[in-house]
Amino acid sequence: MKTECCVIRDLLPLYAEDLVSAETADVIRLHLHECPDCDKEYLYMQDMEKRRAELVQKTDDNDIKPFKKMMKKANRTLSAMCFALTVMLLFLGVVKSDGANAMLMYNAVIMPVCGVCGYVAFRMKAVIVLPLLLLLTDGLAYAFDVLPETVNMILWLSGIYCIFILAGILIAALFHYALRKE
Repeated sequence: MKTECCVIRDLLPLYAEDLVSAETADVIRLHLHECPDCDKEYLYMQDMEKRRAELVQKTDDNDIKPFKKMMKKANRTLSAMCFALTVMLLFLGVVKSDGANAMLMYNAVIMPVCGVCGYVAFRMKAVIVLPLLLLLTDGLAYAFDVLPETVNMILWLSGIYCIFILAGILIAALFHYALRKE
């Protein structure tokens, strides 16, 4: 083997990754056309790189599938738990709205937390779903005489609670926006 072949073979990895100067690339290209052994070595190197890239891609896909499946299940579980907590908090807030003592201080905490949980469960659909759930909860509480108030008082309190819920949704959405992946 000539000295020139040894030098070219040492430079082949750099040439394959396009890390040599234009003049060096021209010399290597000319040598590869003239020397079948070096050309064979270069083609083998390219083939091995393709196989390695395919193997890495295949391995990455196989390694990630169980993780994605587990995360999907965890997200569904979290959403279901947040939905249940949202419904519980809505009922708690409605029950705390007893008569002239409207307990706005409790609901000033309960309803934003309900909004945050609703955002986790529904994302931006929570803006529509949670006020409807609140009205449904208030309607059921009124129908079963849990609330002694008049319909006007219930609607007034529901409006205030909707504002608290929307504030919670806004807080959750801002946190979600601030902490999202780039």
